[in-house]
Amino acid sequence: MIIFCSTCMGQKVIYGLFSCFMITLLFLWESPAPNFFLLQFIFFLVVQEAPDEVFLIEDCPHDWLFPQCAAVVHHGGAGTTATGVRAGCPTTIIPFFGDQFFWGDRIHEKGLGPSPIPISQLNVEHLSNAIRFMLAPEVKLRVMELANMIVNEDGVRDAVDAFHRHLPPELPIPHPTLDAQPMDPFEWLLTFIKKWCCFPWES
Repeated sequence: MIIFCSTCMGQKVIYGLFSCFMITLLFLWESPAPNFFLLQFIFFLVVQEAPDEVFLIEDCPHDWLFPQCAAVVHHGGAGTTATGVRAGCPTTIIPFFGDQFFWGDRIHEKGLGPSPIPISQLNVEHLSNAIRFMLAPEVKLRVMELANMIVNEDGVRDAVDAFHRHLPPELPIPHPTLDAQPMDPFEWLLTFIKKWCCFPWES
Protein backbone atom coordinates (compact mmCIF):
# COMPACT_ATOMS: atom_id res chain seq x y z
CA MET A 1 0.00 0.00 0.00
CA ILE A 2 1.27 3.46 -0.86
CA ILE A 3 -0.37 6.46 0.76
CA PHE A 4 0.27 10.12 0.07
CA CYS A 5 -0.10 11.86 3.39
CA SER A 6 -0.53 15.60 3.84
CA THR A 7 1.16 16.67 7.05
CA CYS A 8 2.33 19.94 8.57
CA MET A 9 5.81 19.02 7.34
CA GLY A 10 4.68 18.66 3.73
CA GLN A 11 3.70 15.59 1.77
CA LYS A 12 5.16 12.26 2.76
CA VAL A 13 4.79 8.89 1.10
CA ILE A 14 3.77 6.19 3.55
CA TYR A 15 4.44 2.59 2.63
CA GLY A 16 2.45 -0.15 4.27
CA LEU A 17 5.38 -2.47 4.83
CA PHE A 18 3.57 -5.79 4.53
CA SER A 19 1.64 -4.79 1.40
CA CYS A 20 4.79 -3.45 -0.24
CA PHE A 21 6.51 -6.74 0.52
CA MET A 22 3.62 -8.74 -0.95
CA ILE A 23 3.59 -6.69 -4.17
CA THR A 24 7.31 -7.34 -4.57
CA LEU A 25 6.65 -11.02 -3.95
CA LEU A 26 3.98 -11.11 -6.66
CA PHE A 27 6.28 -9.37 -9.14
CA LEU A 28 8.99 -11.95 -8.59
CA TRP A 29 6.56 -14.86 -8.54
CA GLU A 30 5.25 -13.90 -11.98
CA SER A 31 8.77 -13.63 -13.35
CA PRO A 32 10.27 -16.64 -15.21
CA ALA A 33 12.66 -17.45 -12.35
CA PRO A 34 11.53 -16.15 -8.95
CA ASN A 35 14.47 -15.81 -6.59
CA PHE A 36 13.76 -15.91 -2.87
CA PHE A 37 17.16 -14.49 -1.97
CA LEU A 38 16.60 -11.56 -4.32
CA LEU A 39 13.24 -11.03 -2.65
CA GLN A 40 14.88 -10.93 0.78
CA PHE A 41 17.49 -8.48 -0.51
CA ILE A 42 14.85 -6.11 -1.93
CA PHE A 43 12.87 -6.32 1.30
CA PHE A 44 16.04 -5.46 3.25
CA LEU A 45 16.68 -2.44 1.03
CA VAL A 46 13.12 -1.18 1.43
CA VAL A 47 13.35 -1.41 5.21
CA GLN A 48 16.90 -0.15 5.69
CA GLU A 49 17.30 2.54 3.04
CA ALA A 50 13.99 4.36 2.83
CA PRO A 51 14.58 8.05 2.00
CA ASP A 52 13.44 10.81 4.34
CA GLU A 53 10.33 11.36 2.21
CA VAL A 54 9.15 7.80 2.90
CA PHE A 55 7.74 6.63 6.21
CA LEU A 56 7.43 2.88 6.72
CA ILE A 57 4.60 1.51 8.83
CA GLU A 58 3.29 -1.93 9.69
CA ASP A 59 -0.29 -2.39 10.94
CA CYS A 60 -2.32 0.82 11.07
CA PRO A 61 -6.11 1.40 11.19
CA HIS A 62 -7.26 2.67 7.81
CA ASP A 63 -10.15 4.65 9.26
CA TRP A 64 -7.62 6.66 11.30
CA LEU A 65 -4.92 7.01 8.65
CA PHE A 66 -6.86 7.69 5.45
CA PRO A 67 -8.54 10.96 6.55
CA GLN A 68 -5.03 12.41 6.91
CA CYS A 69 -4.04 11.44 3.36
CA ALA A 70 -4.16 13.25 0.05
CA ALA A 71 -4.52 10.04 -2.00
CA VAL A 72 -4.13 6.29 -1.67
CA VAL A 73 -2.78 3.45 -3.80
CA HIS A 74 -3.77 -0.04 -2.74
CA HIS A 75 -4.83 -3.54 -3.83
CA GLY A 76 -8.54 -2.73 -4.14
CA GLY A 77 -10.22 -4.85 -1.50
CA ALA A 78 -13.84 -3.90 -0.86
CA GLY A 79 -13.20 -2.67 2.69
CA THR A 80 -10.05 -0.71 1.86
CA THR A 81 -11.71 0.89 -1.16
CA ALA A 82 -14.78 1.93 0.83
CA THR A 83 -12.67 3.33 3.66
CA GLY A 84 -10.56 5.36 1.26
CA VAL A 85 -13.55 6.86 -0.53
CA ARG A 86 -15.31 7.58 2.76
CA ALA A 87 -12.19 9.47 3.85
CA GLY A 88 -12.29 11.55 0.66
CA CYS A 89 -9.14 10.05 -0.86
CA PRO A 90 -8.64 9.81 -4.63
CA THR A 91 -7.71 6.20 -5.24
CA THR A 92 -5.51 4.12 -7.52
CA ILE A 93 -6.09 0.38 -7.38
CA ILE A 94 -3.44 -2.21 -8.23
CA PRO A 95 -5.57 -5.37 -8.54
CA PHE A 96 -4.23 -8.89 -8.60
CA PHE A 97 -7.07 -11.11 -7.34
CA GLY A 98 -10.83 -11.59 -7.08
CA ASP A 99 -13.13 -8.58 -6.83
CA GLN A 100 -10.24 -6.10 -6.84
CA PHE A 101 -10.60 -5.68 -10.61
CA PHE A 102 -14.29 -4.83 -10.18
CA TRP A 103 -13.57 -2.13 -7.59
CA GLY A 104 -10.77 -0.72 -9.73
CA ASP A 105 -13.18 -0.34 -12.64
CA ARG A 106 -15.84 1.23 -10.42
CA ILE A 107 -13.39 3.79 -9.02
CA HIS A 108 -12.38 4.78 -12.54
CA GLU A 109 -15.97 4.87 -13.87
CA LYS A 110 -16.95 7.27 -11.10
CA GLY A 111 -13.96 9.52 -11.79
CA LEU A 112 -12.49 8.89 -8.34
CA GLY A 113 -9.16 7.67 -9.68
CA PRO A 114 -7.33 6.55 -12.82
CA SER A 115 -7.76 3.25 -14.59
CA PRO A 116 -6.68 0.34 -12.40
CA ILE A 117 -3.12 -0.84 -12.97
CA PRO A 118 -2.87 -4.65 -12.95
CA ILE A 119 0.07 -5.81 -10.89
CA SER A 120 1.82 -7.12 -14.01
CA GLN A 121 1.69 -3.63 -15.57
CA LEU A 122 2.83 -1.63 -12.55
CA ASN A 123 5.86 0.50 -13.34
CA VAL A 124 7.20 3.99 -12.65
CA GLU A 125 5.48 5.58 -15.64
CA HIS A 126 2.03 4.14 -14.92
CA LEU A 127 2.23 4.94 -11.22
CA SER A 128 3.45 8.49 -11.89
CA ASN A 129 0.56 9.11 -14.28
CA ALA A 130 -1.87 7.72 -11.71
CA ILE A 131 -0.53 10.06 -9.02
CA ARG A 132 -0.90 13.08 -11.30
CA PHE A 133 -4.48 12.03 -12.05
CA MET A 134 -5.35 11.70 -8.36
CA LEU A 135 -3.90 15.07 -7.40
CA ALA A 136 -6.10 16.95 -9.89
CA PRO A 137 -8.54 19.25 -7.98
CA GLU A 138 -11.59 18.02 -9.91
CA VAL A 139 -10.88 14.42 -8.86
CA LYS A 140 -10.67 15.45 -5.21
CA LEU A 141 -13.97 17.30 -5.58
CA ARG A 142 -15.75 14.23 -6.97
CA VAL A 143 -14.39 12.04 -4.18
CA MET A 144 -15.49 14.52 -1.51
CA GLU A 145 -19.02 14.63 -2.95
CA LEU A 146 -19.30 10.85 -2.71
CA ALA A 147 -17.67 10.82 0.73
CA ASN A 148 -20.32 13.24 2.02
CA MET A 149 -23.06 11.00 0.62
CA ILE A 150 -21.57 7.97 2.39
CA VAL A 151 -21.19 9.78 5.70
CA ASN A 152 -24.77 11.05 5.62
CA GLU A 153 -26.48 7.84 4.52
CA ASP A 154 -28.10 5.30 6.82
CA GLY A 155 -26.45 2.15 5.53
CA VAL A 156 -28.34 -0.28 7.74
CA ARG A 157 -31.73 1.17 6.81
CA ASP A 158 -30.88 1.19 3.10
CA ALA A 159 -29.66 -2.42 3.27
CA VAL A 160 -32.88 -3.56 4.96
CA ASP A 161 -34.99 -1.65 2.42
CA ALA A 162 -33.07 -3.27 -0.45
CA PHE A 163 -33.59 -6.70 1.12
CA HIS A 164 -37.35 -6.16 1.33
CA ARG A 165 -37.57 -4.79 -2.21
CA HIS A 166 -36.12 -8.02 -3.57
CA LEU A 167 -38.49 -10.31 -1.70
CA PRO A 168 -41.29 -11.90 -3.77
CA PRO A 169 -44.66 -10.11 -3.42
CA GLU A 170 -46.22 -13.09 -1.66
CA LEU A 171 -44.59 -15.74 0.46
CA PRO A 172 -46.19 -19.17 0.96
CA ILE A 173 -47.45 -19.44 4.53
CA PRO A 174 -47.99 -22.96 5.90
CA HIS A 175 -51.33 -23.61 7.60
CA PRO A 176 -50.99 -26.58 9.97
CA THR A 177 -54.16 -28.50 10.76
CA LEU A 178 -55.45 -28.69 14.30
CA ASP A 179 -54.93 -32.44 14.53
CA ALA A 180 -51.39 -32.30 13.18
CA GLN A 181 -48.89 -33.66 15.68
CA PRO A 182 -45.14 -33.18 15.55
CA MET A 183 -43.46 -36.31 14.20
CA ASP A 184 -41.21 -38.24 16.51
CA PRO A 185 -37.58 -37.99 15.28
CA PHE A 186 -37.24 -41.78 15.15
CA GLU A 187 -40.50 -42.06 13.21
CA TRP A 188 -39.30 -39.39 10.80
CA LEU A 189 -36.06 -41.30 10.24
CA LEU A 190 -37.93 -44.54 9.51
CA THR A 191 -40.25 -42.74 7.10
CA PHE A 192 -37.27 -41.24 5.29
CA ILE A 193 -35.52 -44.61 5.02
CA LYS A 194 -38.69 -46.35 3.82
CA LYS A 195 -39.06 -43.71 1.13
CA TRP A 196 -35.67 -44.45 -0.39
CA CYS A 197 -35.11 -48.10 0.57
CA CYS A 198 -36.96 -51.36 0.11
CA PHE A 199 -37.56 -53.27 3.33
CA PRO A 200 -37.89 -57.07 3.07
CA TRP A 201 -41.14 -57.05 5.07
CA GLU A 202 -42.84 -54.70 2.63
CA SER A 203 -44.55 -56.07 -0.44
